[in-house]
Amino acid sequence: MMTSSSDSDSQPIPDGRFCVLVVDESTTRLEAMVELVSRRLFGAEVSHAQDAGQAWAVASQLDRLDMIVSSIPAENSEQVFFLRDQVAGRFGVLPGAFYGEGDMSGHYDRIHGEQLFFQPLEDEAFVVWLQNSRKERHAQLAATEAAAVQALPVVEVEPVQALTETVAAEVQALPVAAIPLAAIPEGEGPLEVGAHLGDYELKRLIEANSDWALYDAEQKGINRTVNLKALHRFHRKDPEKVNALLREAQCRAVVNHPVIALVYEANQENGVNFYARERVDDPSLTELADRGERFSDGAVVAFLSAVADALSYLIENKMNFRLVTGDMIRIGRDGHPKIINTVISGELKVDEAEQVGLLADAVFPLLTKGRYGGELALHALMVRMHGQGDAKVGAAIVSLAQLRVALDYLGEKLSGGEASGATKRTLSPALIAALVIGGGVLLAGIVAGLNMGAAKKGKAFDYMVQIPAGEFIYQKDEKVDLKQFWMDEYEVSIGQYADFLTSVEADRDSFKRWAHENQPAVKISYQPLNWEKYYRAAVKGKSYGGTAIDLDCPVMGVDWWDAYAYAKWRGGRLPTEQEWEKAARGTDGNLYPWGNELDLSRFNSGASEGSGDEYKHWAPVDALQQDQSPYHVKGMAGNVSEWTDSWETHPDDPDKQVPIRRGSSFQTESGFELTNRRSAKSPEDSNLSVGFRTVRSKAPPAAQ
Repeated sequence: MMTSSSDSDSQPIPDGRFCVLVVDESTTRLEAMVELVSRRLFGAEVSHAQDAGQAWAVASQLDRLDMIVSSIPAENSEQVFFLRDQVAGRFGVLPGAFYGEGDMSGHYDRIHGEQLFFQPLEDEAFVVWLQNSRKERHAQLAATEAAAVQALPVVEVEPVQALTETVAAEVQALPVAAIPLAAIPEGEGPLEVGAHLGDYELKRLIEANSDWALYDAEQKGINRTVNLKALHRFHRKDPEKVNALLREAQCRAVVNHPVIALVYEANQENGVNFYARERVDDPSLTELADRGERFSDGAVVAFLSAVADALSYLIENKMNFRLVTGDMIRIGRDGHPKIINTVISGELKVDEAEQVGLLADAVFPLLTKGRYGGELALHALMVRMHGQGDAKVGAAIVSLAQLRVALDYLGEKLSGGEASGATKRTLSPALIAALVIGGGVLLAGIVAGLNMGAAKKGKAFDYMVQIPAGEFIYQKDEKVDLKQFWMDEYEVSIGQYADFLTSVEADRDSFKRWAHENQPAVKISYQPLNWEKYYRAAVKGKSYGGTAIDLDCPVMGVDWWDAYAYAKWRGGRLPTEQEWEKAARGTDGNLYPWGNELDLSRFNSGASEGSGDEYKHWAPVDALQQDQSPYHVKGMAGNVSEWTDSWETHPDDPDKQVPIRRGSSFQTESGFELTNRRSAKSPEDSNLSVGFRTVRSKAPPAAQ
């Protein structure tokens, strides 16, 4: 697979441990890769696995991880990126190298700063990446530690909420980079403002990551201001990086639509590869929504029609592109939109239904919510754009062609005249009945659910089970007497948690009302890890990470603060460890909810052999009714581990208190006994195998 090379540059790691996870479905390639990484990263601790599931089982047991190296399987390639996201939730964003055969362009939109290599690997280029990434990872960790030490003596002051939100938003908006900018050799990274590249003078640095920088620049010859994207000079001898930039420029240069930003030219100057594109500095839909701006009905229909027409142009011309979100759509003072050019190489693989839903997400916060008539129709349109439809609002809109038809009709209705423009259509009565809003009445509940992406609801898992007062066996032989309490019959579902987020979004002042008194000031959202991605898939009943998901699956990726806030909003609290264990084991000290014999077919776990459960990862909370405790509480043996309100001293840090999780999850392969206790790294710890349920000390309203 790879040629050998000199070991002269293999040196012991001066900064301590370095842990690498290698994943490859081929035993031969896996062995070769482990050998190469071990040899060229002398002293590294190398773990390995043959698929993403095994890899996560390995990673979840590690106390540290610094790098991922993985092949991209020909089938179900999404599992690699799902693994990447899981690992990021546990260890933070890490340097990563992915390699595969043939055209890799289809994976570009899933890359978050990792390096792509073609298989078979070119040994030298890969080794250079390995060693640079190791140095940069250690530099990153050293900088983090130094910053933490420097921050220790700072006197605590009352945080300024507006500043906190601004900083958090700016950090969230930065591009993910595997290589810290500080680690790039001097003079090899972003160019200084004032530098010249051919006919262009750099005026302002807009953003930069480990590979490229984006500038405002003045094209002197024709006195035109452009955006200029330049590959860092230290990549000049990397044909993969250079060709990727050129391919990007070439693909985008063929676009010729007034709503999509143009690409002018690509060039090379003094070792810097770059291309110039149309400058777009108007505010985005996301920025306008954050400012509290609102648009008239006619303006919304007009710019949304223009955007739909532009995206249809790309599809009709078979141009592949990254899905367009609100921060990619800019609105000028004249109300005309301009879309950042996101065309990429490769065969057209755009999910039109998902794109329509993203447009609804971008537009909904800009609607004027205090009026009726046409504006009410726009609310209904948002419902349909999220794939929901009925006799009151009309059919679901799952393509751009359908969206253009509906917008034409709305434009005509609002103007009181005839539809006009590039999207004008002749509508038959049957088409209007199928595609356009029917009636003038819209239930308030539909509108209330829109800001979380859809009106669709999951099942109502509101029933709480009474756990009677009395003595039970806790842990091994300890007898504990508890007062009666009520516990959720099922784990909190995605649909239930979406209602909570909708409520908080509708009343921003409630964010602090539900917060724990010790919740960090920097926490400004209760959205779980990867929420937007998996919630969108759940609404549509699609798959996420290669596994089916819907609104009845458990909410995942919540940290302890999220779980606490939801429970308080719901009128309850999180269970203590003792309450959780009594509800799960009963009074007789069962090892499992149903008794003392392990039966893998009864619950959702990560065990592969002898398991009768059919779910690859998560399952709907009510899917496995045999996972039932003596009190008829469901799902306590598996599916997701659950937060409790009990804390203990961190096993590796005697000065740190951390919350406890109980129960196994879909990733757990052994140790399923209900007595097992699982310490979190911190209350901020979140991953997709963790959820929760709530309890009350007094009977819920329905039981009173």
